Amino acid sequence: MLNLLKTIIVLVCITGCKLGTDEYTAKIEEHRKSIDEIFYNEKTSPLIESDRAKFAGLEYFAIDKNYAVKASLERFDSLQYSEIKHTLNRTYQFIKWGIAHFKLLNDSCHLTIYLTAEKESKNTMLFIPFKDATNGTETYGGGRYLDLEMPQEATTTIDFNFAYNPNCAYSDNWSCPLVPNENILKTSIWSGVKKFEREH
Repeated sequence: MLNLLKTIIVLVCITGCKLGTDEYTAKIEEHRKSIDEIFYNEKTSPLIESDRAKFAGLEYFAIDKNYAVKASLERFDSLQYSEIKHTLNRTYQFIKWGIAHFKLLNDSCHLTIYLTAEKESKNTMLFIPFKDATNGTETYGGGRYLDLEMPQEATTTIDFNFAYNPNCAYSDNWSCPLVPNENILKTSIWSGVKKFEREH
């Protein structure tokens, strides 16, 4: 009877874990599908016309829950404004919201979190630009971005499966924030969107 009970507990755990993983995967796949729809749409696509005409979907690394990391948040007590350079020789003002500390595949990492200054009173989405060791090979050379909902606790989950390219990866007509030196990671992040091979 005891052995049977143990078997049932193990099966319930396996089933529950698998269900959780399947739901997680489905959520990311649905998100990626919605992004592709934006790229297909003439009115919303960042692609130039010739690239959009042959667009067959963005390429991504395989979904890997190991890249959804628990991060401790170091929130800055006072407003720290920072000028971040954009492409096309522009600069925009951001607020340094805080720093996320986390471990990624046994590497200790940290990333500065930003908030756009002009939307300080309304914006609830935080901005994490970053570079890693895959830039220029598997991923866009200029780095990638993450968006983060405003956390209510001292910890949050940062999920690199949602990492996306700036619009500049698809056309030189866009102006995009450059990744600050403080957000350059030495580790390789094989997660999120891959490099896009564009026509121009």
